[in-house]
Amino acid sequence: MIRSEARWLEHAIGSPRRPWLVFGSAPNPRLPSVLPPGFVLACINNSGLTARACGLPDPDLTIRAEHKSWDEVRGLSGRAVLWISSRPLFFTKRKYPGWRQFGAGAIRRLKPERRDASIAAALGYTIDRANRPSNGVFAIILALRHGAPEVIVSGLSLTATGHSYTELGEARKQIEADRRALQVLASKGLTVRTSEKVLATLTNLSFVD
Repeated sequence: MIRSEARWLEHAIGSPRRPWLVFGSAPNPRLPSVLPPGFVLACINNSGLTARACGLPDPDLTIRAEHKSWDEVRGLSGRAVLWISSRPLFFTKRKYPGWRQFGAGAIRRLKPERRDASIAAALGYTIDRANRPSNGVFAIILALRHGAPEVIVSGLSLTATGHSYTELGEARKQIEADRRALQVLASKGLTVRTSEKVLATLTNLSFVD
């Protein structure tokens, strides 16, 4: 699976062995003052809308939960979408036709259990429904697995509610799972840093100004 995924990434976004900016959907994201040259922009769900408002380019990769609405990113585009879904891609597209509103160069389906297995392998503990981290954490692990020399995390929060691309104020359900996962990644001394000062304090990730 890793080889197939690596080939797909290489074809869809070019070499993944570059610095990554993982851009989550928490409100009021803070970007680092300097972005590394040639970075991969990986957006979570509809955070591409916020990325554009922050002056970032269209995402190289968007990682999406199966059920998320596409309405917020209508008219936007990106090089590739990794769609987390238990259904085959054909049926997922048919059930959620809103994907046509987003100009994706390539779309790949990833089974939830394969995502969870990847996270478990990186963190060293079993992942289940109760302790499953967000797709923001999965994006970090994906980047590291495919050779990213550095990962910068923006727009990920353990304290804020709601999402940057909507005013609904929905509760964020994976706060404790994310806290544990990010603390484990920090303890491993990996090249993962964050431009979110509070997140750095709560997880021991290195802070990048």
